[in-house]
Amino acid sequence: MNHPFKCAAVAALLGASLGFVLPAQAAAPVDFEPDTAVATAAVSLTADYKLDTEMVVRNWVLCISRAFAQQLAEARQTSARAALATYNDLKAEKSCGRFSEMRVILQAPVYGDSSDRLSVGGDALVFEALVDLAGNWASAYVVSGSLPSQ
Repeated sequence: MNHPFKCAAVAALLGASLGFVLPAQAAAPVDFEPDTAVATAAVSLTADYKLDTEMVVRNWVLCISRAFAQQLAEARQTSARAALATYNDLKAEKSCGRFSEMRVILQAPVYGDSSDRLSVGGDALVFEALVDLAGNWASAYVVSGSLPSQ
């Protein structure tokens, strides 16, 4: 369950930080070819990440709602190009943002029934998580493997 303050705090962080994180990323070339190493690693991602353990993750996307995280993961299932286009729309709406580094505590992988599992395309994994926002932990959704590597 999302508390309005927590969603507002995540949204404020996204709005404040997008201008600092993304320009350097925009200048980097984007590889649209599938990365088999990433796809292979994604299969075991849930085993590699321990729940309820503080960790630092790199180049993950933070979203303010499950629906936005799911939208990005499903776009990645279609293609890297679709994921990038979806991400750019979500970024413009300040609904999601990629962070070069963030501290998280993964609470749970986001699963529905077996047909709704969000480790779609073997690439993107969505977790409900606590995210460190300047020393305060807020509920959010984080997505790993959703965007093409840089």
